[in-house]
This record gives sequence, C-alpha cells and structure tokens, in this order.
Amino acid sequence: MGRTVRLGSGSAYWGDLLEPAVTLAARGDLDYLCFDHLAELTLAILQRHRVKDPERGYVGDIVAWMDAILPLARASGTRLVTNAGGANPPAAARQVVEVARRHGLDGTRVGVVTGDDVLERMLALAGEGVAFPNLDTGEASFDSVRDRIVAANAYIGAEGIVTSLAAGADVVVTGRVSDNALYVGPLMHEFGWTYDDHQLVGAAVTIGHMVECAALMTGSLSNFWAETGDIADIGFPIAEVDDAGDAEFTKVGGTGGLVTEQTLAEQLVYEVHDPARYLMPDGVADFTKPTITQVGPDRVRMTGMTGSARPDTPGVRRLRRRLDRGGTAMFSWPDAHAKARQGEEVVRRRLKICGVEPDALHVEYLGVNTLHGPAAPPPAGELNEVGLRISLRTAPPARRPTRCAGRSCIWTLGGVGSAIATPSRPREVISLWPTLIPRATPSTCAPTWSRPDVLDRRVDDGVLVLRLDDPERRNALGYAEVCELVAALRDADADPGVRCVLLTGSGAASPPGATCASSAPSWTPRRWSTGTAGVGRRSCSPSCRGCGSRSWRPSTAPPSPEAAGSSRSPTSPWPPPTRRSG
Repeated sequence: MGRTVRLGSGSAYWGDLLEPAVTLAARGDLDYLCFDHLAELTLAILQRHRVKDPERGYVGDIVAWMDAILPLARASGTRLVTNAGGANPPAAARQVVEVARRHGLDGTRVGVVTGDDVLERMLALAGEGVAFPNLDTGEASFDSVRDRIVAANAYIGAEGIVTSLAAGADVVVTGRVSDNALYVGPLMHEFGWTYDDHQLVGAAVTIGHMVECAALMTGSLSNFWAETGDIADIGFPIAEVDDAGDAEFTKVGGTGGLVTEQTLAEQLVYEVHDPARYLMPDGVADFTKPTITQVGPDRVRMTGMTGSARPDTPGVRRLRRRLDRGGTAMFSWPDAHAKARQGEEVVRRRLKICGVEPDALHVEYLGVNTLHGPAAPPPAGELNEVGLRISLRTAPPARRPTRCAGRSCIWTLGGVGSAIATPSRPREVISLWPTLIPRATPSTCAPTWSRPDVLDRRVDDGVLVLRLDDPERRNALGYAEVCELVAALRDADADPGVRCVLLTGSGAASPPGATCASSAPSWTPRRWSTGTAGVGRRSCSPSCRGCGSRSWRPSTAPPSPEAAGSSRSPTSPWPPPTRRSG
C-alpha cells in the first residue's frame, strides 16, 4: 500500500448522531471528515424554509456539528466537507464563519460549492422544446406541473469540492452534490486523479458509497444486529485509501458496531439498481468487481474496484407542490380487522359522494401489513386492535372538497370500538419529478472564505481607524473580510463617540478589495453616508479590483428619530448589528 488518505463518515442524514462524529474528530486521526445531511425529503423541507426566509434553507445541524467538531478538526488538521448547505450553501457557510469566530479560530477558510440549482436553465430549455420526462412515471413532459414547480436541483459531482480544497479550504460547504462526491472530492484532490482516470474515480465512487451511510456500514441495520455490541455507542466508519484505489475500512477502537465482510457486503448493495452500472455524476462504478477480505478485528480490505466514464446527463430532482391529507383510526376487539376494512370502505365512499378524485390514495393496516404491504398474509385469529391509516394526495385546487372526506366521518360511521384523533388540515407537500439534464448546464463555483485575523481597530478623537494588516496579500478584501468590516461599521454606527470611520491598509499597498458591487453589504448605516470611494453601494464594474482607500463619512444633517431606523434590506445576508462590551 502506497500513500494513504484517511476519511471518516460523520453523518448519513439530517438528524444523525453527533457523538460518533465527535469521536472520529477527536480520536480518528483523520485527514477528512465528511457529512451527508441531504435526501430528497430534506431538500424539499429546506426549499420551503428558504421560501419563508431567504437566509434559511440550510441544515440547521451545521451549527451544532461545527461547534462541537470544528475546534477538534482545526487542532488535528482534519478538513471537513459537508452538504449541509442544502438549498442555501452561502448562508450555511456564513454560519461556519460565525462558529469559527466564536471559537477564536482565526484564519479558518470555508469553501462554498454552488451550481446545483438549475431551475431557470431548465425552464429556458423547456421553452426551446426539451421535454425532461419523468424517469419514474414515464410522463413525457412536465407541462402539467409547470405552475407548481418549487425548485430543480441537479446532482453535481466533486469538481467544486476539489477546487475548494485546492484553494486551501479547511471546511467545504456544498449544496446538492451526490452523497459519495463528498468523499470523491478529497480523494481526487489528494491523489491528483482526473476524470480521465475512470477506474480510480470509479473506485472513489465505490468507497464513498460504502461509508456515506455512516452507521449502516458498521452494522446498525445489519442482519447480524445481535453481534454488534454496544450499538448505542456505535462507531462511524473510517476508510483508509491508497493511491491505487484500494481501501481498508475500520472504526475507532472501543466503539460499538461491527465491521466485517458481511456488513460491507450489505452496504455495497444498499440503494442500488444495477450493481454493474452505479451511475453517479463523477463516474459509473461497477459493484460486481470488488473483492472483500477480513484482515483483522473490525478491519476489512476491499480491492478490485473499478468504473467507467461519467455520464453526460446528471440527474435532476424537480420539486412540485401537492396537497396531502391523512390520519389514523384505531379499532378494537372484537372483529378489529373487519371494522378497519369497513372504515376504509366508508372513506372511499365518502370521497365519491364528495366528488373528490385523489391523485393517490394509500391505505394500510397497522399490525397487519404496514411493513410488508400486499405481501403480508391475512391475519390468523382475532387481533386485539388494528389501526387504519389512510393518506390521499390531490392537486392544490382540491383543498376545499377534501374536508368532507376527512377522518371525522369515522367518528360516527366507524363501528363500535373505534377511536380517532382530531382531524388534521390538508398540508402542502413537495413531490419529486426525477429527470436528466445535459452536463454542460450545471456549473459549480467554489469561492474561499476566510475569517480575517488582520483587522486592527483604534479610536482617535472620534475617528475609528480600521487597518488591514496583511501586506503579503496586499490587504486584499474577500467576502468574509467584508463581513468583518461590516460588523465593525455596525458597532461604530451604534457608538455615539465615533464620528468618522477610516479604512486603510498596511505597508505600501492600500486595500484594493474584491469586486465592490458583489461584496458590498445590502445595508446602509443610520449615521453615515459614503464618499466617492466608500464601501457600500458604489457601482463598480464587475472586473474592479482596486478602488483605493475607503472611508465612511458622517451625514451633513443627522436623521430624525423616525428616519433613524436601519435601512438594511430584510433579505440581507449580513448579521444583525452588535455592540462590543466596554
């Protein structure tokens, strides 16, 4: 085995266990710790959050996870990769910057990967005649649901992660990359693999697939569940990968769970359609080729992994609105099952009487066929109780008619011994429209944020001087540096003793900054107006890289109390004003 890279899996879904990830960060001796937080349902929820508040749309777990793990990772040199950016990666990255600031982790660099949001492009292509058929149902065109589309996200690959890591990011925050891209990216970066290295990238996809589900690879849902030890303290998996594309899988010693040939084989075929062609945006892996060998306690080696060129059409999940209503009624002995069947018939008849034709109607009997569905045999003998669970889905215009078909009809029509909770209102749900899009359409970008640690502040006779002391970088302003400056300006805005703010640089170079138009805050101070070279709303060309020094100057006339409120846009991505103690 040549040079190795040590990867850890820190999460498999939104709401996964935190403690095993902390254990990996503290004791895993990792190069990378990667977190998968997304699923189609998760992304649908996040899209709804972002509609309500443009500053939301990311997985909230990122704050608690980074609070617990980022200090450990920075101390050990472990780099973090997460798709908790969800529907709003920039907002999630700002949360990571805030966590780094609270912990005093100066210099933390956060890469942001975007490009999975392809809604506008898809609508444009549809206008040019591209059909985008539904891969699940076979529907040829989405014209019937166009007015109910919420979002369209492509599964993008590891390109943006590789770019971020090459730029020196300590943390990479992405949107809807494929789950295994979280691991493919670090391996491609470390070993210099390119997309022409089909077999090696196929191996990376396979390795990512093995560890992306965290505890599932270490026995949490294994057929060998009785042998997993203290599963409440389960260990998440670690992959040691060499430059030939072979890997050994293990976990932190002393943790619960199980790493065996059997648990790896179970994970290898988990969520797979064609094992010989596992299609991912980074490559096509062949799961029929690997050899799995137990080489020690809780240590398994996998070799022979391979793959072929990546597909030209990444998958897209288009989300659309529908209405969903459902509920559960319970029926008791005697004749519990017969009463439940009658309850189902009552609901179906009521739907017809009310003229409601649902898009989908799902019925199941708790204690009889909830898990096995139509494969469950009829119950033998009398049952103590049976639950009837019915859910129906309709288009939004059917909101009113569904009321007459609610569970409340079973209150009086359900037979002796029925019990039911208060009827619920119809709720809006998001459903999927899976399709494909040409690879040339999605794009990724990976700007690197850093928490500035070179900002000196002093007040002299009412003048606040902010000095960027980073001559090696010519005092260059990046997005996060602007965030820090805005926070300082807000503090000055709240301090009546500050009459003027001057921003300058150190050495021979003044702070040229990043693109002013793109990095300036969507906020205007209460007591200040900008000069001709002021940071703020000045219109610079997109290619601007040098605006000279910048200063904030007091308004010629103080505003009235009524006009003194902040004019910051309610959708501004910047943090609220803060006042320093003392």
